[in-house]
Amino acid sequence: MPAGSVAVDLAIVLALVGIATSLLRLRTRDGRLIAISRLLSMGLFLLVTGITLYLYYLFITADVDYAYVWRYTQAGYPLKYRLSGLLAGLDGSLLFWIWMITIPWAIEELRAMRRRVDADLLDWTRIAVLSTAAVLLYVLSLHDTFAATPAAWRATAPGGYGMSPLLQTDLMVIHPPVVFIAYGVLVVPFAAAMAGLITGQKGWTALSTLWSRAGWLFLTSSDGAATGPGTPSRRRPCSLGCCSRASSTRS
Repeated sequence: MPAGSVAVDLAIVLALVGIATSLLRLRTRDGRLIAISRLLSMGLFLLVTGITLYLYYLFITADVDYAYVWRYTQAGYPLKYRLSGLLAGLDGSLLFWIWMITIPWAIEELRAMRRRVDADLLDWTRIAVLSTAAVLLYVLSLHDTFAATPAAWRATAPGGYGMSPLLQTDLMVIHPPVVFIAYGVLVVPFAAAMAGLITGQKGWTALSTLWSRAGWLFLTSSDGAATGPGTPSRRRPCSLGCCSRASSTRS
């Protein structure tokens, strides 16, 4: 099994154990479990960061020995299109989305160490965030992102098949990552709201306000990038594997 696939499976384990320790803390009221849950959250953030940066490295170097890289890049692409190739398909979009979930939550974990936050509220928020990440990681694991490129594919396009020409514009280099940044940071307000409903604590807004504003800002910016004069079409692009449906008909 490729190292990248092993890392994805390990990320699922970290997320599930983080959920379990938070639930156990709620049941036992053992304060020591708060630090363990926080460490698991930070470990998940670091691991997902490593997986994402590794996949970006494969795209930057146009390592077409990997099937996902082969599908969405070519050795002759300029750097900006090699970078945007990661988000041209479902696998990279899911991975980037998960990364954008773990970043704001890691920030909130660090902020919680310096301010008073109700422990139950924080635990339920963590459970909701990690549950979302775990589901997306499981879906990602089903796609075998780091599988090798079949020899028959390499024979047809030795330097890579490349992504859809519809994605090869400057504005479409910007639009997909901005969309998924918005999707990621908005998971924190969702999780905090769910925690507020469960606990009845009004302090959930302290966890959500910053990320609600950031999500609104990025989502609004993404709409501007998608409908600007440099895009080939003014129709709203798809929101998962942005605008790649035209290129997804190949195997």
